Amino acid sequence: MVDGNRQAVDSIDRRTTIKIVGAASTAALTGLAGCSAIGGGESDWERSIGVTTSLTGPVSEWGQQIDEISGTSEQIINEEMDPDLSGISVDDTAGSIEEARSLIQGLIEDGVPALTGTLNSHVVLGIKERIEDEGVPHIAPVAGAPEITDENSEYSFRLVGSNEQVSIGALQFLESKDISNLAVLTGDYAYGRSVANALQEHASDYGITIDDTFLVPHPENDNFQPELNQIDTDTTEALFFPYPSGSGVSLINQAHELGLPDELLMMGDLFYASTGLRPALGENLENVYHWGADLSTPLSQRLQESIDGTLSAPHVIGFDCNYALASAMNEADSLEPSEIASALRDLNLDGANGFNINFGEHGHNEGFQMVVNNWVMEDGELQSQNEFISDPIPSQ
Repeated sequence: MVDGNRQAVDSIDRRTTIKIVGAASTAALTGLAGCSAIGGGESDWERSIGVTTSLTGPVSEWGQQIDEISGTSEQIINEEMDPDLSGISVDDTAGSIEEARSLIQGLIEDGVPALTGTLNSHVVLGIKERIEDEGVPHIAPVAGAPEITDENSEYSFRLVGSNEQVSIGALQFLESKDISNLAVLTGDYAYGRSVANALQEHASDYGITIDDTFLVPHPENDNFQPELNQIDTDTTEALFFPYPSGSGVSLINQAHELGLPDELLMMGDLFYASTGLRPALGENLENVYHWGADLSTPLSQRLQESIDGTLSAPHVIGFDCNYALASAMNEADSLEPSEIASALRDLNLDGANGFNINFGEHGHNEGFQMVVNNWVMEDGELQSQNEFISDPIPSQ
């Protein structure tokens, strides 16, 4: 059953903060003409990375964790690569396309040759034209809209798979759990519809039937009981809810009120990988499967040792974007953005996340694998533990 026809309306409280990580000062990132490039000679570009992300507003929990890992990223990169980065700048887009465009333009004018951090698909698509026109590479960490990387993409890259790739990965996981009937509950906006359509298109390839797909108004809706009450637990075995932001907390709590987690396998998207959910949900978060990151890789272990608190998927994904850009600078032996972009397309890199970073001709990560984690109670604390890693899922 499909319910709801309203488009999402973004409500954004715009506020901006700027943080320069590591020893670099604002002046060090200004990219004054005459600074030395890697290969010698004169260049207007500085060996630095610009991170524009949501520290406030939509998906700010993710953005804050990407911010948290920036200092550790710089430290590890400088331990492994020579010469050192002069800094990683972290700027707050507050989920605004206009703010993101302005920040990116300022970073480019200041000589920053490589960018990452933008989370929302609508914001990434909103800056894509500027990225391509200015000719500076940008890696979207998690944004899934297929148009982000296409035949017109020369400087746009994507670390995690498209909505279709991650949907196929989710179906592979559900198949491994012997799930044959799935219900989907998501927001009635571009991301939710895209994932729901991809799941419906590919479900039969994995022996799965989707009888119920609920599209609810987003972001204004916070009551999911009408949809949850319609799920037939006699036939439905799992509920997949690619539903982001604070409404996801309400969704899980209301599912518990109805006793659904006792009847269904519960699976969410990357939003549910955030450690920020633990205070809000407590034990209700237990046994919520979610797209995640392999926290057991050698690089993930180094990250865990370098940060206060618990490592989570946003940390790992944020690190991998920085790591890929710095590796491309080294491979290119140049700070010219066009050379960095070319090196990104030739990259074959094992990051922290458990899958290979191998961008195709148009910026897709052809090495992407779906990583699924589960929240389990260990030593009295909820931990996100790896449950499943798919085979590589090529762009469709």
